[in-house]
Amino acid sequence: MRTMVRCLVAALALESVPLVGAQTFAALEDDAISHVASGWIFSRQIGEFERIEAPVVVEGTSDVAAGYRDSRMMTATVYVYPPTTIVGDAKFEGAKAVIERDLAKEALAQIWSEGPFRVGTTPPLLGAKAFYKVGLGPDSWQTNVYVFETGPWIVKVRITGPSADQGVFQRADGFVREQRWDSLGLTAATCSGVACNVARVTPIHASLPETLARLLVDQTFERVFPRDMPDCDAASLHAAFGAASRTKADGTPEVAEIVASCVPRPGYEASFVRLALSADVLSRLELESPDGLSLRGPISFAVLGDGKKSVFTEMRDGALSIDDVTALLTALAGDERADFATANRNGKQSIAIITFIE
Repeated sequence: MRTMVRCLVAALALESVPLVGAQTFAALEDDAISHVASGWIFSRQIGEFERIEAPVVVEGTSDVAAGYRDSRMMTATVYVYPPTTIVGDAKFEGAKAVIERDLAKEALAQIWSEGPFRVGTTPPLLGAKAFYKVGLGPDSWQTNVYVFETGPWIVKVRITGPSADQGVFQRADGFVREQRWDSLGLTAATCSGVACNVARVTPIHASLPETLARLLVDQTFERVFPRDMPDCDAASLHAAFGAASRTKADGTPEVAEIVASCVPRPGYEASFVRLALSADVLSRLELESPDGLSLRGPISFAVLGDGKKSVFTEMRDGALSIDDVTALLTALAGDERADFATANRNGKQSIAIITFIE
């Protein structure tokens, strides 16, 4: 709770920072304000959020920011950075590190979901989102960060507030989607950052897809690990992931299938699962679930066993390239993995792994 108060105070404190140079911003209709260099428009109102005051230049930098708040104690700050910014938390991993350093002081803080977040249309952008939940019950609260690296500019949004009511997730995500992304004036030629590569494969951590994966493995497969397996080979595994999904009697693809099984290192066995969720399910996961990630499928992961126990690991969204498969096998050959569940020696009766920030 102390961290949430600090976040609220930091957002409100933007009111008191003076503007640096009148040429930095330009007034527009409807009390919107444009950042001249980037073209970014800080609207006066976005959904239920209202801008607190005029945007400001962050002291000692060329970065600009504006604070917003709604009537339900949620605050948001929108930052626009040049790619040469000296600020360490402008990019996604740096922003997460700052948040997690602060949340280490809180009880029961966890990263609820992390993965891709889609905004804009001209061009579309695929940024990164992390949603942190703190506490339990009516006093719980959340803080989200969204980062979009476009090449010419980096846009980051940080939203903090109580998470007691159901609509809080949609309000936070909606605030980000409804920003004036077109105001950056990006084109296919100028959009060069990672957010412009909307077809890239992304690692994901999300409660509902992970729960669904666990249930499907338990209910769909009679046997997760076959008796005889070859050694893992990146080319063969890539071909298996690229093969068409098996279909059911009605012609629709199987929701879950094991595309391959192999030995990633001595003493271990791995089965690779692909989930083919319908467009409707993916849309509902994005717009209606607390996870709020923009998944396009297929979703893949591995069940890794050592003969005594097994883990569900390395969940990814998108069609895997040969480089993605090679990276996956490298992770399975070591101990630096992103496990999301444990299971028995047969890959069944899985239990979610819940890790609190320390």
